[in-house]
Amino acid sequence: MTETRRERIAIIGGGITGLACAHRVFELTKHLPNPPEIILFEAASVAGGVISSLNLNNAIMELGPDSFITEKPWALDLCQRLGLTNQIIPTQEAKRRTFIASGNKLHPLPDGFVMLAPTKLLPFATSPIISLRGKLRMALDILIPKRKIAEGQNADESLADFVTRRLGKEALDRIAQPMISGIYTADPTKLSVTAAMPRLPKMEEEHGSIIKALLKRNQNSSGTAGARYSLFVSLDQGLSLLIKTIIKNLPEGFLRLNTKVAEIVRTPCKTIEGQNPKKSVWQIKLQDGSTCDATALIVSTPAHQSAKLLESVDPNLSTKLNAIPYASSAVVNLLYEKKATAGIIDGFGFVVPACEKRAILACTISSNKFANRAPEGYVALRIFLGGAMQPESYALSDDQMLKAVKTDLRDLLGITAEPVSHKISRYPLSMPQYHLGHLALVKEIGEASKDLPNFALAGNAFHGVGIPDCIHSGEIAAEQILSQLNIDPKS
Repeated sequence: MTETRRERIAIIGGGITGLACAHRVFELTKHLPNPPEIILFEAASVAGGVISSLNLNNAIMELGPDSFITEKPWALDLCQRLGLTNQIIPTQEAKRRTFIASGNKLHPLPDGFVMLAPTKLLPFATSPIISLRGKLRMALDILIPKRKIAEGQNADESLADFVTRRLGKEALDRIAQPMISGIYTADPTKLSVTAAMPRLPKMEEEHGSIIKALLKRNQNSSGTAGARYSLFVSLDQGLSLLIKTIIKNLPEGFLRLNTKVAEIVRTPCKTIEGQNPKKSVWQIKLQDGSTCDATALIVSTPAHQSAKLLESVDPNLSTKLNAIPYASSAVVNLLYEKKATAGIIDGFGFVVPACEKRAILACTISSNKFANRAPEGYVALRIFLGGAMQPESYALSDDQMLKAVKTDLRDLLGITAEPVSHKISRYPLSMPQYHLGHLALVKEIGEASKDLPNFALAGNAFHGVGIPDCIHSGEIAAEQILSQLNIDPKS
């Protein structure tokens, strides 16, 4: 009796997307008599991509993202399936406030301010963040008719144009730009509102006004200012626990670290009748000169890296992937003695409008946001720099960057002491920019990739940049590949 051939699924890219993809393949097929082999190639010495936690001086420092949102269920679902439910921690309720920098002062985002608009009159009216003229302009959102799209007109609109049209220029500069920069590190004049914040145009379409839509949505809410922080969670030992647990739950030997892929070659399968272009062998050529053949391939690297790998396989697909721009960013973690931070705000942190001309984009007070992030008597901070709006900050040397950060913290928080410890983490070309036309481009990429058999793309370049989005992208790619290979998990 002939033994059934075992399929091999190769995954390139060991960030959270690739790991979630590998885990989903294993999760769905481990009960089968002949499950596919999984091989994941990662060029770095550790897996996880931008997710990385460090314990320094008994402080848990997140070198990349520090939380994920539960409203998008995929990260929470994965944690539950991995048995991490008891390690999930919420944000500290008493500190759930965000501040915005203006000059050398920090002003709290008004109570009842949700997304980009107010839902409570008095707190907004008395806030110094926006001038009286700016407040009156924002209030006009209730009266301004919704946008009419003429036949043949491109429905896509930049976030800057959308916010300015509905709420005014001051709302864009003082609120929308810094709040969005903390998520996408993006230039709002280029960012597609439909791709990045689809709820906003939907609110306008359904209610004719952003403020009306938010008032209706928040009738029964607590009115917490800014983001709905009750929806954000982390893990008690840091988000690296998620990475370690995924790896622990996968077969031994699946992960190949320090293994850079140099080239991908697709060879049509040979049959009695000749070559069948609808079936292929994927050959992964590694930088050390060795090769690995696979029956299916999933690429979960940043779009510009995927483009380079696929250049000889499909030049058209490669060109489209290369059309997605990226920005670089840096995270600076700092640990201070508490007595040196007497002027620190009682909140989760603050954002800095680009018009303030400062080095930093935002600051999270990690020890306020989550419990046990710093030892007793200490305060932990996370500073964000770079992005599409301020690439000059990212270009600074480590010494220059640290000096610029300390200058801004002195001005805004009154901190003059030296930190007990610090850690600078850089992420070159790591944040995709969802520019105007992004959704159309992603659709074209999807159509082009369909021409490649037993192949899938995944990652944060397409339908969302958050951890839940990346996990969902990886899991969808895994299920697509199993379907293409005619592997039925229910069999």
